Amino acid sequence: MLDNVPRGSELHTTVFMALVWELAPSEWAIPIVAMDAFKVTEATDFLLNKTSGKYSHHFILVEIGTTPPLFARIDFQGWREVQCHSVSQSIRLSAERASLTPGSASFARMSNSGPGGLTLVAFAALLKIMHDRTPRYELLSRNCIWLTECILYATGRRYSKHWRAGHVAPYALEQYVDGAIDAQTETAQIYTENKAGRVFVYGALQMARRVLWLFTLLAGKHRIRLPDEEIEEIVEEWRQYL
Repeated sequence: MLDNVPRGSELHTTVFMALVWELAPSEWAIPIVAMDAFKVTEATDFLLNKTSGKYSHHFILVEIGTTPPLFARIDFQGWREVQCHSVSQSIRLSAERASLTPGSASFARMSNSGPGGLTLVAFAALLKIMHDRTPRYELLSRNCIWLTECILYATGRRYSKHWRAGHVAPYALEQYVDGAIDAQTETAQIYTENKAGRVFVYGALQMARRVLWLFTLLAGKHRIRLPDEEIEEIVEEWRQYL
């Protein structure tokens, strides 16, 4: 299973998708049994230092339901190429979760080992959709935090019943998956523990997104969207993809 997908090597997400499509159809249905959003916590992280500890590099980790389990880490590094791709959205596979997450911590998680949820081929399609929505790395918009949020939120909304039948944490993500709060509120609650901080983060996020939204020159799916609008578009495109 998945023998044609290298372990440990950094692959561009579009290369990974092509490898998945070369698998037997029976392997397309391999479930993704868990998804975590991680943030780097080690003191040497560039972004963590530049923002006085408020923000750091974010990435997605999924558990693929093979026997034994296989883990995949998805990053958006920026400013460097991956396999000749300037939009450096990459994936690494490992049989050991810890080997993909050193110096980092999970801050959001959805899990369910039952049937009827996200599959390997559907996940690969989502990575392709996200790459197609990214003309370039942009520090204040199309960045690692944006990619992590879009993957987590789109997956949560599309497979909401499946994840809610399993485990979703923290409570803010559970509320978002249920449709009780919007994406910006969920993000503010995840990133900050006190109410005053949440109000500040929410306001800053909303202002930054609206300024970028009003002044962007990109058209179509490359135009910078407000979070809920973008998640809705991603989910709709994803439904049509498969």
